[in-house]
Amino acid sequence: NENLPKVLLLIAKNYTKLGFMSDASYFYQRIITEYPNTKEAYLAMIYWGDQLYITGESKKALELYKKALYSTKDINIASLAAMRLAQRYMDKGDIKTAFEYYKKVYQANKEFILKDKRKAYELAKTLASHQLYSLAIQIGEDLLKKLKKLDDLYEPLMYHLALWEYDSGNYEKASYRINRYLNEFPYGDYSDQLYSLRDKVLFEVNDKNITQQLEKIDEIIKKYKGQDIANRALVKKIKLLEKLKKYEEILKLKKEIMNLNN
Repeated sequence: NENLPKVLLLIAKNYTKLGFMSDASYFYQRIITEYPNTKEAYLAMIYWGDQLYITGESKKALELYKKALYSTKDINIASLAAMRLAQRYMDKGDIKTAFEYYKKVYQANKEFILKDKRKAYELAKTLASHQLYSLAIQIGEDLLKKLKKLDDLYEPLMYHLALWEYDSGNYEKASYRINRYLNEFPYGDYSDQLYSLRDKVLFEVNDKNITQQLEKIDEIIKKYKGQDIANRALVKKIKLLEKLKKYEEILKLKKEIMNLNN
């Protein structure tokens, strides 16, 4: 009966939920043995692995996840097994191995991750917190395409994408993300942070219009007077004036330049 392994799997999962671990293990093992190479057998490996991991048998759990991953031809089951492996390695602090599994899933079956928008967003934040910006940004960009402006994830995701681009050193894209957010949410929940970040990005992005760049720098010097960012702005202003060969303008800044050395 083709429905029997489905029923057995349901029974096993419920035994696990109820805490009857030995009974659950019996049914998981029975499904794997009696119905090999079926969807239920591979799911049984994963769910049994979950149970073993919870009860402290992490080595056996990882073996079952890997067996499911490399045996099944079902891409969604393989993705589920790989995601479990990524999560377990992340728990163990093996970020490099976890990243490889997350990356494999995303490259082969990105919709598996994106189907749950909230979990996809949280995963992107987790990856970014470990400086794994490339995949975090990739997930964030693909997720943003699925969201509407009124969705509760839209604005925070816009903010985090700008932040991740900046932290990853991609200042041109950070500038684009910051300006896009501020255009859409000039008084948003994160507008103050991104106005400040926009000022910082100015030092990293080469503006083709030097005159406009000098105007922005003057605004920053005035806005952050006495702070480190104002000093950095002054240094950049001197370099731009030197580039323009406006040496008289540089001499007018003698007092401010002397204060830099103090």
